[in-house]
Amino acid sequence: MKFAIYSTDSQSFLNHDGNFGNWNQTPDEIKEFDSKEQAETYRDEQKLFNPNISINEIYYTIQDREAGNIIGNYASYQEAKLEFDTFEANDKANGEYVEDFYQIVKGE
Repeated sequence: MKFAIYSTDSQSFLNHDGNFGNWNQTPDEIKEFDSKEQAETYRDEQKLFNPNISINEIYYTIQDREAGNIIGNYASYQEAKLEFDTFEANDKANGEYVEDFYQIVKGE
C-alpha cells in the first residue's frame, strides 16, 4: 500500500519535483510514500498547509487501453511497471504483441 498527497485545487497528486500535476498527470509522475505518516511528515516539512490537500491511499491498475478491462492491481507504480513489461515481453515472444495495448492507470 502506498500513499500520495492530493490537492483538490489542482485535482492532481504531488509530483516528484514537489509540484502538483495537472489533469493529464501520468502515474509515474506521482510522488509515493510508504506510509501515511511519511506523507504527513513530508507535507508538514514542505509547509503544504491547505484544507484542500489530503493524503490518499493509492494503487495502480494495468488495463487494456481499448476496453478498459482490468488485468491487475498493484501497490506501487514500480510493481505495476514490472508486470507491464512482463506482459509486453510475453506478448512479443508469443507473436501477439500489439503496441499500446496495455496501460497503467492510478486505481480508483
